[in-house]
Formats: sequence, structure tokens, C-alpha cells
Amino acid sequence: MRMAALISGGKDSWTAFQMGRQAGHDVVVAVNMRSPNSWSYMYHTVNSWVVEVQAMAAGVPLEVFYTRGVKEEEVDDLAYYLSQVKKRWGIEGLSIGGIRSRYQGDRIGRVCEQLGLELYAPLWHKDSEWLLREYLRRKMKVIFVLASALGIGPNWLGRQLDEKAIEELMVLNKKWGVDPTGEGGEYESLVLDAPFFRKSIRVEEAEKVWRVDTGTYVIKRVRLVPKSPMA
Repeated sequence: MRMAALISGGKDSWTAFQMGRQAGHDVVVAVNMRSPNSWSYMYHTVNSWVVEVQAMAAGVPLEVFYTRGVKEEEVDDLAYYLSQVKKRWGIEGLSIGGIRSRYQGDRIGRVCEQLGLELYAPLWHKDSEWLLREYLRRKMKVIFVLASALGIGPNWLGRQLDEKAIEELMVLNKKWGVDPTGEGGEYESLVLDAPFFRKSIRVEEAEKVWRVDTGTYVIKRVRLVPKSPMA
């Protein structure tokens, strides 16, 4: 199936992209929605500009669209822009990295139905701990760029997802009900490297910004660097 991939920049959407290709689908274009609303129900907003660098690293064309981030209107915006993508690229389906969010899943599902697109959501209802370890098995370099939950403090900003982080997230899940995958907005992630990236992304300059109980890892400058022979 000829598909577009809805890419936020995080671990879930890029994993869905990779799984789509591994399943034999022709993922011809990445789509990124930009919103000025930092509390958008639909889209990631932290470091969204880095998606352009990710697309270059992955060697996939990128279409960037803008929405005001008004609740429900941003869904209509997605439908309008995807209709353009369908015409330009001849896509038959859309991949997303949704796991459990009914809000996003239902709305994107309706958009796909409206446009005659098949929704490809390979992570849907997968076990949280299995998924987190799957990212490591897939040799993805993932960092935390937003923290907004009990137990996920400033020290998590810029931190890399590894076995220790997974163990801590599972403890927080049992203690506070934190969704280990961040699906409930507890955190957002950013992919800096993956096997399908031709080059790695190196963060050259970043700043941790913390306000009350929410923090962001604001990336100001990155660089694409060659992968080491062992990567």
C-alpha cells in the first residue's frame, strides 16, 4: 500500500513508519502538523522543527502544514491537508504512532474514512513495557523533550531512553499511574537516530526550561553527523 506517515518527531510515529516499510508498504512521504498551541490535543509542538532534520536523515520527503491548534478545528485542518497529500502523492493509507489515545485515534480514523484512506496503526493497544523495550531492540536513540507528570522531573529533560529509564517508568506507572509510553501527555520524546537514518542527529545546543510542574528541553541547534562504522 502506498502510504503517508504522520510524524511528530517522537518514538511512536517513527516506529510506525519503520514498521510500515518492513511490512512491505511504500511509505512515500512524511507529514508533520505544526501548531502554536503547546497544549494541542492532537499534535506535538516541542522541537517540531527538528522533524525536518529527521526527514533528511531518513531520506523521506516531508510535507509540513500549519494549524492554529484550536480544538476540533485542528482535525478539520488535518483532513484538508491530507486531501492535498492524497492528490499529490497518490496515497492509499496513513500510518500513525497512536497507542491508546481514543481522542486522537477516533478523530484520525474519521479523517481517513472521509478521505478513503486506510489507517495503519501498528502500535495500537500494544503492551507499554513491550513497546518501550521494542524501541531499544530497534536501536533507536530517543530522548525526552517534555516532562509533565509526577516523578518525571527536570532531570529527565534531554535524558536518553534506556533500560534504567524503562524500569523507572514502570515504577512510576505502579506508583502514580503514569503511562510508561507517555501516551497521556506525561512526556514527549524525540528520535535522534534509528537504523533507517542515513546520518545521526547530534544536539549542539539546548536549554532546559522548567515552569511549575512542566518542563521542556528546547533544542536550539542540531547537526547531522556520519554514523560510526559500528552503528
